[in-house]
Amino acid sequence: MSKPYYKNKLTDNYGVLEGQVFSNQSSYLQLRLVSAVDRMIELSHQHENVTTENLVEVSPEEVQKALLGLTIEQKKDDSNQEQSFFELAGIWEEKNITLDDIRKDAWGKENQ
Repeated sequence: MSKPYYKNKLTDNYGVLEGQVFSNQSSYLQLRLVSAVDRMIELSHQHENVTTENLVEVSPEEVQKALLGLTIEQKKDDSNQEQSFFELAGIWEEKNITLDDIRKDAWGKENQ
């Protein structure tokens, strides 16, 4: 099971809890920030010290939407588009197409 996500209400940053930090007069929770990398949510190397009153638990969907701008439905649509692309690859099946043929079509007759 993955760790729950939290949002720092002061900075609007998202992350997961990694521990507690004690200072002279108070204690803080350590929030390890997450970031978007290649359309995925990943842990970063950045941390924020947060008090419990400035921390709110959020859903993975909220983090995904905030960092990637995607909803679950949009992500499913993207996978359908990728599948359709590979289904089209079969249109060249059993056709004799060479690299030279492609170059001739691309460059035209003046470069042959």
